[in-house]
Amino acid sequence: MERKENYSRKENTRRLSDYLFNLRTASNLTLKQVEEISKSYDEQINFHYLSKVERGQIMPSLPKLLSLSRVYKVNPANFIDILELESYEKLEPEVDEYQQCKQYGVACTEHGDYNKAFAAFNKCLSLIEKEPDTSKKKSLASEIHLCIGGALRGMGKLSLAREELEKALLNVDISDHLKMRVYCFMSGLYSHQKNFHLASLYNNEALRMAKSCKDERIVANAYITRANIIADSDPEKDAEPYYRKGISLYKKLRLTPDLVTSFFDYGHYLIQKGRYDEAISIIEEYSTIAKKEGFKKHYAHSIQNLGIAFFHLKEYERAKIHLSEALRMSREYEYISIAFVCLFYLWKIAIYEGNQELQKTLLKSLKFYRVKLELKFDEVEEFDFLIGRMR
Repeated sequence: MERKENYSRKENTRRLSDYLFNLRTASNLTLKQVEEISKSYDEQINFHYLSKVERGQIMPSLPKLLSLSRVYKVNPANFIDILELESYEKLEPEVDEYQQCKQYGVACTEHGDYNKAFAAFNKCLSLIEKEPDTSKKKSLASEIHLCIGGALRGMGKLSLAREELEKALLNVDISDHLKMRVYCFMSGLYSHQKNFHLASLYNNEALRMAKSCKDERIVANAYITRANIIADSDPEKDAEPYYRKGISLYKKLRLTPDLVTSFFDYGHYLIQKGRYDEAISIIEEYSTIAKKEGFKKHYAHSIQNLGIAFFHLKEYERAKIHLSEALRMSREYEYISIAFVCLFYLWKIAIYEGNQELQKTLLKSLKFYRVKLELKFDEVEEFDFLIGRMR
């Protein structure tokens, strides 16, 4: 009975133990050195203990993980995310052919099933191991690390997504096409985290390379990302020309998922500018497409934005309908940032309407989702400010 319990624990912590081992080796630290550094913190890490953790023999306690996060200078939430990701492995598709597995993962990403996409791409990595050509194996692995990064970004796990993109770039023979895609992803990630300097650097390089290679899809992606960077970093500047350029190229290329995403970004920009009627018209048109095509996150995002637009127009009943539906979907499919935004505006409506019981319930949910968020956007900053004033 005891052996079975130990085996189960080892299986349930394999990904976390590997992650901790990789963090230590990437930091060029020995087990003894980690123990020495940890003496500066409340919870010390004995090197024998860490050795067992890295071999998956024991599950580290939360205080130990907090100390390790300080030693390795990573977000402690990463460790919880790693354990969560391990539970998704049961979602792996029952296919043993690389291309089929990858195509399934891509389809899941487009339709907003990020948990399934992650599981599929994770399986792709194991299938790649059968490839005898070392150079081809590295190239395929780089592409899958990019795909995993996209799935993790969709889940809102930005730090882990960035780590996957960095793994893709470790391949010195990475193709220019793949490098451009990675740079575009990096740009978007840093923009979400409001590191606009790095976001702009990656965006400029991706756009330069894409124009040089005449890759119109990457050019369009870079234009939309640049528009988002401008919209979020400098409200005085006009981001609209870049939205229009990107949207025009996506229309030409007939890339429906990218086009839908671009119009939602553009619609959100129009909301920021107070052009609510224009935003509603655009979002309603493309939310219909998203719903028809089965793009679940796109659809949830669209009705969230409709709710925000109606909130600003003080049409609270219509806002509540859209926000509540987006919240239902985001909870079902674990779209953390959408759930937070919907709860935030429903909370503000409850405040305006004087519904104190609902305010308390929504505030509790907001605090729950706030802990999970890595994204930094206006609603998060306003919520943090309001909570600070309430203390």
